[in-house]
Amino acid sequence: MDKTQDALFEIGTEEIPSSYLPPALDFMKTRAEERLAQSHLPFKSVQALGTPRRLALLIWGVAAKSEAAVSEVLGPKMSAAKDNEGNWTPAAQGFARSQGVPLEKLETRESPKGPVICAVKKREGEKAEKILAELFTDLPAAIPFPKKMVWEPGQFRFARPIRNLVALLGSKPLRVVVAGVRAANKTFPLAHLSSKMISISSAQSYAGTLKNNCILTDPAARKELIRSSAQALAKKVKGALREDADLLEEVAWLSEHPVGILGGFSREFLDLPSEVLITCMKKHQKFFSIEDESGRLLPHFVGIRNGISEHQETVRGGYEKVLLARLHDAKFFFDEDMKRNLDYFVSKASKIIVHEKLGNIGDKLARCERIALELLKTFNDNLIDPEVVKRAICLSKFDLVTRVIYEYPELQGIMGGIYAGRFGESPRVAEAIREHYYPLNSQSPLPGKAESKIAALSEKIDGLCGSFWIGNLPSGNADPYGLRRQSGGILRILLESHWDVPLASVVRQALGAISNHHAPEDMTKAVCSFLTDRFQLIMQESGYELDEIYSITRNANDPDLLDLRLQSLRAKIDALHSVRKHPDFEAVAGAYKRAGNILRQARQKGLEVTREQFDASLLTDPAEKSLHVAVDDLIRKTQPMLEQRQYRAALQDWVRVRADLDLFFEKVMVMVPDEKVCRNRLSLLFILESRFRQMADFSLIQTGGLR
Repeated sequence: MDKTQDALFEIGTEEIPSSYLPPALDFMKTRAEERLAQSHLPFKSVQALGTPRRLALLIWGVAAKSEAAVSEVLGPKMSAAKDNEGNWTPAAQGFARSQGVPLEKLETRESPKGPVICAVKKREGEKAEKILAELFTDLPAAIPFPKKMVWEPGQFRFARPIRNLVALLGSKPLRVVVAGVRAANKTFPLAHLSSKMISISSAQSYAGTLKNNCILTDPAARKELIRSSAQALAKKVKGALREDADLLEEVAWLSEHPVGILGGFSREFLDLPSEVLITCMKKHQKFFSIEDESGRLLPHFVGIRNGISEHQETVRGGYEKVLLARLHDAKFFFDEDMKRNLDYFVSKASKIIVHEKLGNIGDKLARCERIALELLKTFNDNLIDPEVVKRAICLSKFDLVTRVIYEYPELQGIMGGIYAGRFGESPRVAEAIREHYYPLNSQSPLPGKAESKIAALSEKIDGLCGSFWIGNLPSGNADPYGLRRQSGGILRILLESHWDVPLASVVRQALGAISNHHAPEDMTKAVCSFLTDRFQLIMQESGYELDEIYSITRNANDPDLLDLRLQSLRAKIDALHSVRKHPDFEAVAGAYKRAGNILRQARQKGLEVTREQFDASLLTDPAEKSLHVAVDDLIRKTQPMLEQRQYRAALQDWVRVRADLDLFFEKVMVMVPDEKVCRNRLSLLFILESRFRQMADFSLIQTGGLR
């Protein structure tokens, strides 16, 4: 067996934006694995490493050659491949041409349709050097950066100019040229440290060689170094590093050799809200905050420089000087805001135009209040204060016109809650204002109190319905208006709060508030359909099977689906998922489908039936009498369960009719010549199917191991 080698491809660039790097490396790894598999070149694994100035691909255990193989492609029948004189026909000539095989090399094979011509194609093993050189040459242009630039005469496009390439198989350089740059075995050093290029002897030595030259190519190693060094520096001032996963991720992609610098600022700035201080340090300077054991900020920070540990005092002084200017600005903005009052801000914010078809902020808040009142109708909770909800909604947007939000828009809602508290509003109102944008994404916290949740629901429902009203809808994977995020927030609040709200009615009210008239029914259905799609996705992510979900969410006549009562729909899905494990479940689901098929065929023949047409006196066969008794008993026992939403118990009882169903279909012919008897038996099946449909459309359940 040929000895394997390791391969390296490094793209050296000017600094690439940090957000571009993880997706680019993921793409490089995936594309390399796909291309190597397509080329039949064996390898052990692919690893992607990177820094702001280099994207690297390491391919471990590459075989010397791709695998040789023989493949056969069957063509036309022999009778169509040669004419009566034994000459090749145009059909055979076209087949040979399409397969790249000379006519004289075509062979014959037996097939189910008789003798056919066959192209035997031998694929010789191709050298790894050739396959890898082609891969490395093609790869850079394929990386899908959000934005690309052109900098050289060949009009090559990349995130930032490519300045260097390394391409090795073992210790041998590969012939690769990209954007006018020829690959070699040298890479550039850490910025500002040296001008001497670093020689790379092999893929195996790549990470170690760069580490010896103060460059950490592994992002996980950089993150751990940043975290540990920042924690150690925080301890020097008897504090603890304030954890910030997003900032840690970003800073790790801003440096090749991260070094922590401990800095400080005047205690006077601790009078600012901690959120303002943290955002000021994080947004502009990428500094980590330090807090004491009670969680209060200390007048210190940790900055991360890209370089070696020298001239630290100079760097610290620069960091502190720049931060001081930022903090003075933040304090000025905050102090200026505190000179005003709520009425000033509310009046000013109410005039902001949302959209020409949706009016201004004042109009939006009036709609949100109507939505909140509709939501409040569904609750009999004396602990929910409607006045808190109304006041929170009224004040929810005033911070949009404050000086602090102009500088730090990411603090919307947060500053509203802070200012409201400082201007004398109750803690519950301030909290509802602060949290009315929650949840910010699928993983972030929900609003805490019920009033906050209702304010948040009102905001999101109005935003969703407003987007549908003006036609700003998502397409494909794109969601520029945040509708999927808004709908996800609505669903999470309702489901995780166990609120069984008739969401369709609330949507209808929201659209009516926008139109100042009755909501268009087609648009109400469109919004509800969008929410149902998102609900189905959440249920699937929660571990339920698709057919279980669809049997509930596509059960057209279910009142809970028509009302879009998500809590009830989830309870039905959960009950179905649980009872599905019963040994008789699949047989009952199959019998339901059989009953549905019989009823459908009867309708096609003009035999429409209703439950009222059923006449027990017409029953003659013991099997149909037995099924009638079982169905009657089922209805009597399960109706109270359904009314009390005890879906699992109801389903468990339904499964127990298996024996009667099996006996009925074994002994009783439904479509008999006697129309009276036929209609009566169809009515019995109709009653049974209708009862099952109160819970789910069992025709959508996969049976027979097809899940």
